[in-house]
Amino acid sequence: MVEQRLVYDKKDVEEARQFAAENSPCIRRKYGALIIDSVGNRVLSTNYRLGKYCHDEFCVRDYCKVPHGEKTELGGEIHAEQAALVDYSRPSLGPNEYKHILVAGLDHKGEPLVGMDNSPCHVCAMMIKFAGFKYVWMPFQEGNPLPISIDEILEYYEVLV
Repeated sequence: MVEQRLVYDKKDVEEARQFAAENSPCIRRKYGALIIDSVGNRVLSTNYRLGKYCHDEFCVRDYCKVPHGEKTELGGEIHAEQAALVDYSRPSLGPNEYKHILVAGLDHKGEPLVGMDNSPCHVCAMMIKFAGFKYVWMPFQEGNPLPISIDEILEYYEVLV
């Protein structure tokens, strides 16, 4: 019988911290996350906080005086927890060339959203990119979906900020 592990322990906490310290480019806060199989006692996924604008001693979030936990769209970051979840889901999706994601929605009146009004939010776009997707298919004129580069979607949000 396999012994079931019910909780994380200090060793796991130290492993997450060490992993973050060695890998995270964020100068503000270095987080690590582990996903552990409690039955097999195996680490299934590890990841750390990722930031697009983290460079040496400069932090765009500090520069703009953004408090911790607010305005996640500023800084182009993905949290350690999000990165670990996305990374954990990758093997089940298969090779990158077969990955596609389509986003389609309706506004508050039930009317179809088209173009960038239909795009994923910044946090979802970061998670989509980190999961390895290159394009997001979205409906445009007359409902025909077109692929838009995930990098273009993220640039769109950067202009809005």
